Order: sequence, then C-alpha cells, then structure tokens
Amino acid sequence: MPPEPLTVRRVLTDTGTPQTGDTAEHIGPLPNLALAIEAIAATCGNDVVETGEACDDGNTTGGDGCSADCRSDESCGNGITDLAEICDDGNTASGDGCSADCLSDETCGNNYVDAGEACDDGNTVDADGCSATCLSDETCGNGILDPQEHCEDGNTANGDGCSADCRSDETCGNGYKDVGEECEDGNLIDGDGCSATCRDENKKDDGCGCTAGSRSPSTGALGLSLLLAALFLFRRRRA
Repeated sequence: MPPEPLTVRRVLTDTGTPQTGDTAEHIGPLPNLALAIEAIAATCGNDVVETGEACDDGNTTGGDGCSADCRSDESCGNGITDLAEICDDGNTASGDGCSADCLSDETCGNNYVDAGEACDDGNTVDADGCSATCLSDETCGNGILDPQEHCEDGNTANGDGCSADCRSDETCGNGYKDVGEECEDGNLIDGDGCSATCRDENKKDDGCGCTAGSRSPSTGALGLSLLLAALFLFRRRRA
C-alpha cells in the first residue's frame, strides 16, 4: 500500500512573507517541492505545534505558558528571556549572573535580594538600612562593621569593649560617655573637671572629704581639721 501523500498549508499573507497572525488554508496533497518550500510555514496561534515552534496554545499572547511568537514555553532556564523574566542563561542555578528563578541579574542595587545578599533596597548607598554592598542591613549587633558604627562585636551588650549601640569602644577619653563612666571629655587629663579615669572631679565622694577624681582632701575639709586642732590646743593651754 503506497504511503499517503504529504499535505501542506498555504499561508495567506499581505506581504508575501509569513508573519505572526497570518491565516493559513489547507491545500491538499503536495504537488511539487517548489510549492512545499513556499507553503510550509509555521503559524503561531493556530493551536498546532509546527516546525520552528516550541509551543502553540492557540493564541499570540505571552505570559500564559507559551510566548507570543510560540518560540518559548516561558520556563526559566530555557535560554530565552521571556516577558516576565529579567534574564535567562539556560539553567536554574544561582550565582552565575542570573538567579535560579530568572528574576534577577544578581547585582547589588537591583531591588531583588539574591543569594548571598542580606538586603537590596534598589541602590548602592550606605546608611539607609542596607549597605552599599548589600551584605549588611546596617543594624548594630549583626557582626558587620558599617560606616556609621565605631565597633561591631555581633551583639548589643555593654561592657564588652563595644557599646550596645556600636558607637563606642568603651575606653575612657574617646569622647563618648559609656555605661560606668561619670564623665567623658575626650582626653585622659586630670584637673579639667573630668579625671583621667573619667570620674567627675566636682562630685564629692562617699564621706571621705575628697573629690572623686583626685582623691585629695577638699579645701573645706582641710579648714575644718585645722580649726578643730587649734581649738584642742587652746583648751589644753587653759587647763
């Protein structure tokens, strides 16, 4: 039994060149090769997957699982950047310049948090809640020293060499009044109202008659001592 003759469709166009959206008609058995070359052309949107098409869902609309030109099934990793994709490098791996979901080119500042980024706010500026490298959310205690921080030890506790707000290394004389300091004037000099150990030199100590910074007798206490001594000697002489 001889094989059935091949059949073709003739594309009806206004320009002579098949275009997306052109109509086609069935013209029966293949009469000759020349007509086949002229007539065989895929028509996107006819619900038939023809040569050169990856899909055909009966329309020429993208975003529905088949692209408007019927050349892509719109899946990430097929090597074709579709309507809803930012990139498509032919795979679904991250870290190669195109994210696993094809929605990011994996650059800091593109407003998409990629693998390896802590944040991405759409720019590469510091001090706005996301660092210029997208590696830090710029919160104190995250273990990353940000531009506005003086120190960063991975916690928000005081007394460990980095203050709870990450603004001080908790040393006397750094100009920042830390927990446990009575004063802080940015130096380690006595006699200027704040001692070299950051104690308030104008504050009376606990009943010893000396100032907190110098630990030396105050003028009032010394005068009282001399007065009492003189009174004692005067009484002895009269006796």
